[in-house]
Amino acid sequence: MAAVLPIIGLVASAGGTLLSASAAKQQAAEQAAAARTQALQEEKRARAEIAAGSREAAAKQREQEILLSNAQATAAASGGGATDPSILDLAGDIGGYGYMQRQTINANAENVASGYRDQATALRTQAKSALRAGKINAFSSILSGVTAAGKNFSDLMPKAR
Repeated sequence: MAAVLPIIGLVASAGGTLLSASAAKQQAAEQAAAARTQALQEEKRARAEIAAGSREAAAKQREQEILLSNAQATAAASGGGATDPSILDLAGDIGGYGYMQRQTINANAENVASGYRDQATALRTQAKSALRAGKINAFSSILSGVTAAGKNFSDLMPKAR
């Protein structure tokens, strides 16, 4: 009976080692899955930002068209023509300013979206690192368990005198 107890201890130790290694890999897989999910959310945010910028730029385009139409209507009502040099200058100014506003809106949206995409890339890298760390931790657990088992086994062996 005395010889059986150390063997049971070795088996239990080996089981614990395998359980610890499995838990390390499982935890890493869960961390990686969470990071990948967050990365997908960041990409959605980037696409939403670009879409919002496009909608805002389209609204500015419509405002510009209304301003140009009002300027032409005012010129016509005052007796001037739509081709009057001052009206053409005003139309050019409105067009240039509207273009600049749309470009700024789109650039700002792209900058924000770029930050979201960068975050998504970082999260994917984090997922890969988590998986790598899980494998290393699992291997470390197994190595520690084998080392402990070897020491326990050598303690069971009769000592040479």
